[in-house]
Amino acid sequence: MEWHKLVGSNESILFYGTYFMFPATYPFEDRVVWMLGRSWDDNFPMNFVTITGRKAGARNPLQQLPKECLLTTKNARGLDVKWLIDNWKHWVYPEGEVEDVWFSTDTLTVDALSTGDIQGTQLGQHST
Repeated sequence: MEWHKLVGSNESILFYGTYFMFPATYPFEDRVVWMLGRSWDDNFPMNFVTITGRKAGARNPLQQLPKECLLTTKNARGLDVKWLIDNWKHWVYPEGEVEDVWFSTDTLTVDALSTGDIQGTQLGQHST
């Protein structure tokens, strides 16, 4: 998978299925990957689901994003990247720094899972 640093990215909007990787602490492993998902709550229309480690499949109430996170353009509706960067510590992961967050819009494949390529090498050595 190709990973891009969130801070400094040229993206203004990200969509359901985008992956986010960052250093983490207990109850997660040293590095975790979350996927942006859809919520059926109009007040909290997006959330993150853990897809790696012991907490895979878990959704924490802190990781539900308010409707202010949405960016709607003429052709799309998704997560406002500027909002995410500005609100990372409050709405997403208070224990981490947004400068350490990487994202991928690649499609997760069975091959990537079977070869262990989901997380690539080390943070800081991914594509920018």
